[in-house]
Amino acid sequence: MARKTQKGKGTSTFAKIIIGASWTSVLLLWTCAASVMVNPTHFRLLSILGLAFPFLLAGTLFMAFLSLIFTPRKLWITLLGMLVCIVPIRTYFPLNLSSPAPKGCLKVISYNTAGWGCAINDTVNGITGNRIARYLANQNPDIVCVQEGFALDDYYEKYIYPFFREQRHHQEDTFNDSKLVLFSKYPIVRSERICQIGNNGTMAYWLKLSDKDTLLVINNHLHSMGLTQDDREEFHNSVREPGENTNEKAARTIISKISRASIGRAAMVDTITAFIAQQKGQSMIVCGDFNDSPISNTYHRMSKGLRDAYVRTGNGLGRSFNRDAIIVRIDHLFCSDDWRPFSAYIDNRVTFSDHYPIIGYFKRER
Repeated sequence: MARKTQKGKGTSTFAKIIIGASWTSVLLLWTCAASVMVNPTHFRLLSILGLAFPFLLAGTLFMAFLSLIFTPRKLWITLLGMLVCIVPIRTYFPLNLSSPAPKGCLKVISYNTAGWGCAINDTVNGITGNRIARYLANQNPDIVCVQEGFALDDYYEKYIYPFFREQRHHQEDTFNDSKLVLFSKYPIVRSERICQIGNNGTMAYWLKLSDKDTLLVINNHLHSMGLTQDDREEFHNSVREPGENTNEKAARTIISKISRASIGRAAMVDTITAFIAQQKGQSMIVCGDFNDSPISNTYHRMSKGLRDAYVRTGNGLGRSFNRDAIIVRIDHLFCSDDWRPFSAYIDNRVTFSDHYPIIGYFKRER
């Protein structure tokens, strides 16, 4: 009899541990999801929390698995936790049915080219040119928004522009040592520099789709995280082998840099969202390298009132930054509600830059 009692106490204690751990994982997941509501200028360290979202979600799924086996009556705790977070979960990892683009769609590409792949050329069929420019032209897009398009003017004339005969309307805008570039099949009737911090900035372009129809395209390259190559390697090691290769001083430095950078992005987002609000009723595409994940205050504010093409039509994590252990989607593609997005995807076959291009199709609804 004593043995049964002892066994019962052991089972009860183990069940309590699982229940406590389940609630802990759920509360952390909720806190992470709610952190997008806090402007980094008020509490900058919360901006780091969004990067932990996939790990916290994985932890909650693991606790759900344990609950299913050992405490099935308490499985509702983790299920409730994930149900409350269904919107951020879908934003981070969307799953959609196939949505082939119908005829008449606009094809839009946003691509951080890292200086056109550091200006590396190749020769195909006797024609020498920049390999990223060749790839983009072969995609036959209607609109291309390039970030980090720095290159000398004569390089553009010789190795980039010849590929864009269809997208013959183009404009380069310099931000210190970097450039934002637009290529379009439609005339650029007006442009405006919205904001700039160092090499980062945002441009607005009005394109003439027809005599009575203009499309506003906003090309963004928001404040980068400011991590050096050494910082990235340290981050890579700490993620791949946590606890074994973690340098606490380096980790604090990385956290400090990321949180400081979030304040710079927040200032840019303030200006950009105010500009977008002034364009109420204007048809628009908003895209670019946000340098922030879908679980962030940056994304939360930039996407307000717009449709995220990848969330609505894409599938999976959609990793767009392809270096180190930073497995996240930081390049985004939005449209106003008069457009319906189709078949958005990250083209991870293209490894010329430290980013993958994001591609989407848009059909006018009204």
